Amino acid sequence: PRAGQGRAMNRTVLRPLGLATLLAALSACTTVGPNYAVPAESAYQRPAANAAFGDTGNDQVQAGAPLPARWWALYQDPMLDGLIEQALRDNVELKVAGANLRRAAAVYEQALDAGGFDYEMEAGVSRAQVSAEAFLQQEKLPVFNLADGKFGVSYQFDLFGKLQRGAEAAQA
Repeated sequence: PRAGQGRAMNRTVLRPLGLATLLAALSACTTVGPNYAVPAESAYQRPAANAAFGDTGNDQVQAGAPLPARWWALYQDPMLDGLIEQALRDNVELKVAGANLRRAAAVYEQALDAGGFDYEMEAGVSRAQVSAEAFLQQEKLPVFNLADGKFGVSYQFDLFGKLQRGAEAAQA
């Protein structure tokens, strides 16, 4: 090979490799997947759900008075009545409802923590004596102490938005 031929070969190999690396780095800056949002048909989006609290039109309700056992009936809303009845049917005990809320919060927290740092640490100490017969010796080998330790740190880069989308899905 000639002296200049190696440089030309390096350029033909390095130029596409550099371009591919640049494109891969740029593609890592984008997010993939839909933006999670509350569905338009949800009860949360209705105007009545976002309206200011006002007079119920019920004379039985007085400020400071204790609420009746079926307080939701004061709103005279069949949809609310149905939702409360379903909630009472599906969540027989308040502990079950609380556990469901804690589970949902834990799933969301786990999704958020998936992108953080992970730490690992191990340590161990042992005392041992190797058998002299293993080395075909007759004299006793000394006892020795062995201590070892390990520490590791890892981090998962969210190159394509997988972790962010997972957290959004857990929150939706």
